[in-house]
Amino acid sequence: MHKIFAKTLFLGKNTINLPVCHSTNEEAKTLNQRGNLSEGTIVRADYQENGKGQRGNTWESEPQKNLLFTILLKPDKLRPDQQYMINVVVSL
Repeated sequence: MHKIFAKTLFLGKNTINLPVCHSTNEEAKTLNQRGNLSEGTIVRADYQENGKGQRGNTWESEPQKNLLFTILLKPDKLRPDQQYMINVVVSL
């Protein structure tokens, strides 16, 4: 895989590429608990064995057919009542 240097403030400055994992969401959570990942870290995989969807649903994809990634955000500059706006912006 080629290393792409992001010209962003913090998104994608640290990227973790995995050929296979259970869930990029779980991997990001575990890695952050172990080593306190920097905000904007992207955990991506070619294939997820047990991907997570919304509201407890699973996410299934053939290997290398979809974008499978999690972006770690730590919105400490936003009040809890403002953090929902991150979901609104991302969904647009």
